[in-house]
Amino acid sequence: MVEVHKEPDSMDCWPPEHCCVCLAPTSYWFGTGPLNVALCPTCATQAEPDKLPTKAQWIEAEKRSNKRPSFAAPW
Repeated sequence: MVEVHKEPDSMDCWPPEHCCVCLAPTSYWFGTGPLNVALCPTCATQAEPDKLPTKAQWIEAEKRSNKRPSFAAPW
């Protein structure tokens, strides 16, 4: 189990990022710096820190799963 923190409501990010484990939209995060990844509370209950992706690995996975052309706006 790992501890996650909710984004401040003032950030008002929409759409939410995808959990690095199950890909569900989430406003919860684990870690800091190069280990800072979106992680939903459900997955956090079963997660082991050393088995989670780094931020760089997570971003690469998000890029691969994104179906928008690279020139499209992110919103």
